[in-house]
Amino acid sequence: MPFFRFAVLLLLTAWLVDRINRKGSIAGLLRKLLARPLVLPALLFIFTHVLSTITSVAPHLSFWGTYIRVYGTYNTLCYAILFFLIILNLRSARQLERLITVVLLASLPVALYGMLQHFGFDPIFPEYDFRSRVVSTIGNPIFLGAYLIMVIPFAFGRLLVSLRALLGGGSLPHRAARGFSGLSAIRRSCCCN
Repeated sequence: MPFFRFAVLLLLTAWLVDRINRKGSIAGLLRKLLARPLVLPALLFIFTHVLSTITSVAPHLSFWGTYIRVYGTYNTLCYAILFFLIILNLRSARQLERLITVVLLASLPVALYGMLQHFGFDPIFPEYDFRSRVVSTIGNPIFLGAYLIMVIPFAFGRLLVSLRALLGGGSLPHRAARGFSGLSAIRRSCCCN
């Protein structure tokens, strides 16, 4: 977690230096930012985090988080900064596709290692039995589930795009229905006993 926070602050510093060198208008930048669809909900989310930290019984703990989890408002602000930096620097659909590709490729080893653990083979921690609660490289089954839930829509979207390219013709609902039947066949053949 400290590396993530450091990396986000480093990205923010590089972006600020770039903005100073460009001498761009801050008002224009704010208009561009507020025109994006998810910015206002994100700002409301950040506001509620900051407000709850200010009014907390233990503001220091709320800001920094516990010693073990280290997840407080500071981390939420780092996630928000990363969100805004991505929004401000994505300029084309091609860049978005590359970002989604990176997210999917980064999730591949996590998912594969989790599958190995589920089937009882763990090359790193062979003394533990992770079959009932897979932790993969994330270290906690709840965090692994949250991570994979965020990645699944991207994988499913790529699957539908690939199916549309492979199957060609027909309306989108018809192609999606064919895709769903293909998914259920894959599920039946790979995941059921």
